[in-house]
Amino acid sequence: MSFAEATAVALRQDGEYSGEILPGWDVFGIASGGYVMTIAARAMGMAAQDRELVSITGYFTNPGRSGVVTVQVQPIKTGKGFSTFGAEVTANKRPLVSVIGAYARPDRKTGGTTIVEPSFDLPPPDECFCGWPTSPAFDGQGENHDPP
Repeated sequence: MSFAEATAVALRQDGEYSGEILPGWDVFGIASGGYVMTIAARAMGMAAQDRELVSITGYFTNPGRSGVVTVQVQPIKTGKGFSTFGAEVTANKRPLVSVIGAYARPDRKTGGTTIVEPSFDLPPPDECFCGWPTSPAFDGQGENHDPP
C-alpha cells in the first residue's frame, strides 16, 4: 500500500472527512505524529482544491491508535494567493491533533527547497543511545521486553 493510500480521506459532508489510522504506522503502539498530520493535511488539501501545502503546524492532545478518524476542516482565511485552514483529527469524538495549514496557488512558488546542513556532528549509529520501552503502558502485560 502506498503512503497516499495509507493517508487517504473521503468527504463525508461539508467540512468533514473520514480517514483511518492503519496498523503499522506507529511507534510502540502510538500512531506516528507525522502520519496523523498527513491525514489532516490531505483533508485540508481537498478543501484547498487547487492549492498546494506550504506549511503545517500541529498540536497533539491525545495519542492516536489504529482505527477510523474524523477530520473537521474549517477555512480560516481564503486569499488570492494563499489560504489558511484549520483542522482537528478525532477518534471516537476524542481529539488527537489540531493543525493549521497554509496553502498557496502553484504559481506562487518563489524557488526551490533549501537544505541546510546540520551545524554539529552526530555520532555514528553504534554510539547512539538505543532506548526500549519499559513501561507497562507499552505492552499492556506489565512486562519489560528485551530489544529485538
